[in-house]
Amino acid sequence: MFPAMMPWRSRAAIAADQLGKTSEAQRLAAEELALARRWGTGRAVGYALTAVGRVNRDTEVLAEAAGLLEQSADQNAFAEASFYLGIAYHRARQSGEARAELTTAHRLATDGGATRLIKQAKHLIDRIDSRRSARHGTKANILTVQEWQIAERAAIGASNREIADELFVTVRTVEHYLTAVYRKLGINGRRNLGKPSAERHPRGPAGGGRTHPRPP
Repeated sequence: MFPAMMPWRSRAAIAADQLGKTSEAQRLAAEELALARRWGTGRAVGYALTAVGRVNRDTEVLAEAAGLLEQSADQNAFAEASFYLGIAYHRARQSGEARAELTTAHRLATDGGATRLIKQAKHLIDRIDSRRSARHGTKANILTVQEWQIAERAAIGASNREIADELFVTVRTVEHYLTAVYRKLGINGRRNLGKPSAERHPRGPAGGGRTHPRPP
């Protein structure tokens, strides 16, 4: 049976990984991905990549999975990929990226009624916020450098595409950072953004600077 219809290898790979059978988990996930690429649908490949990324603890693979599943009709699978991508960022101590992905997962899970995922994502978001509060005290809502750079440009009217092009990131990354900014500042959207105050900048008013461009 085609993996798009019955992705049993991905499920078996995750089960094997949870039992500590790493080699078996990686083998099953790799087989699923090979079959999914042969089948050729974005959903099938994205689902298989999620399993590969999980058993290999590979952030880049999980990001690829989320990107593919974002374009599919399966928003539950997209939510799951975003959730595990958030976990991967959290393990790598990239709390801003982790929170953005977990927020996306929480929103999608809420829309889809995925109760278990809602609770898991909320729990991790709260853990990240709690750690930030412990580090920054009353400045728990401080923006990261990346969030401040994006918020500053959004506040003066730049579109997500314009911000992405200027900072050499994807539009999806801009969207995720803005979601985190809105949540931290307690606002509903960019029209309520205003200009981010210097005190919220993690390095003060002169701490920004452009993101380094990608090599050609």
